[in-house]
Amino acid sequence: MKKFLLLFMAVLTLGVTARAADGDEFRVEYSTYVLYYRVLSESDKTVSVSSIERFYNKVCDVIIPSEVKRESVTYTVTTIGNSSFSDKKYLKSVIIPESVTSIGEEAFSKSTNLSSVSISNSVTSIGKLAFNECDSLKSVTIPKSVTSIGEGAFYGCKGLTSVTIDGVVTSFGKEAFRCCFDLTSVTINGLLPSLGENTFESCTSLTSINIPESVTSISDHVFLKCTSLTSITIPESVTSIGSGAFMYCKSLKSVTIPESVTSIGWYAFCGCKSLTSVNIPESVTILNECVFEECESLPSVTIPKSVTEVCLGAFSSCTALKDIYCWAVTPPICNRLAFRFVGDSIVVHVPGESVGAYKAAPNWSRFNVVGDLSGIEGIEADGSDAPAEYFNLNGVRVNADNLTPGLYIKRQGGKATKVLVK
Repeated sequence: MKKFLLLFMAVLTLGVTARAADGDEFRVEYSTYVLYYRVLSESDKTVSVSSIERFYNKVCDVIIPSEVKRESVTYTVTTIGNSSFSDKKYLKSVIIPESVTSIGEEAFSKSTNLSSVSISNSVTSIGKLAFNECDSLKSVTIPKSVTSIGEGAFYGCKGLTSVTIDGVVTSFGKEAFRCCFDLTSVTINGLLPSLGENTFESCTSLTSINIPESVTSISDHVFLKCTSLTSITIPESVTSIGSGAFMYCKSLKSVTIPESVTSIGWYAFCGCKSLTSVNIPESVTILNECVFEECESLPSVTIPKSVTEVCLGAFSSCTALKDIYCWAVTPPICNRLAFRFVGDSIVVHVPGESVGAYKAAPNWSRFNVVGDLSGIEGIEADGSDAPAEYFNLNGVRVNADNLTPGLYIKRQGGKATKVLVK
């Protein structure tokens, strides 16, 4: 009787321990590697990939299955766990199945020989530093399902040349593609409310990018030190440009800022040494500190009548600056160092009735003030079929057959409108 009870208890214990618990790990062997799985939910039968080991010192092309079996129980693989493939120099390629919804933090970080990754359309989140320093990764497509890209997700992927973002990304972590030195092509097909801080900082091969019309703000330092960036189109959905957003983009030649923008942050265009033209919309009221500092090729600037203050260093070291067109009747407050390291021979063009005020105003009086701004109020055109006339933003008529890219005022049939020539 005693032996029977002992045997019964042993069988009962075996039956209890055979059942997996949340957090338990098990391994499954494949041809050249072993994958370890951690049970996320025993009741839902879901697991995450927790780590990998290889056989025979071979390079691994990994295909993660959508389902795995432990004894007679089938589990669905839903997550690539934190650091699960981190620092695996032997990892060459990875295919992520449709069952996976999230890629964890540092999941593939520093796997420097990873050259190909297929992210399935089921993935909704890519964790912090998920592909950090995957130097051999050449291209990546972020599918429509992705709504969250973590901080530094592709930071330092030095060999990455192209990125396609198809998802409706509502959470975009900072530094997502920072220091991707070979990145030349970024295609954004999805909807993004904003780009995270420092998103493309030091992407020194990036020459252009199309910002989608869903973006409402350009965050701080997004394109800092993108030294090959020559042109940028800012959509009319954008209302703010962050501090240092285009700082040290030394190849940027021109930029058109839409009327929707109400604020331009400190140092936004500082060090854009090739910038020859920029328009400041009438929606802007303050020119912040050092906003155009060291724009050494800028020959002239138009300050709209909406601007009430020009702050410290706003145009400091703009050594090519010769003309300032200031439309405000009342001189804006001008910091004494707003035009530091520029010559006193600059001509400040102001409305005729404001010459005296500017000559008496602190820090404007150092320049040659002339009252030659009168707008285009005196220009007339009869009939809706009248020929179109074009004027620059300083109110000066220009040749319609020889327009360079930029904003102009078009007058036709008694109606004046702003037009963008590309």
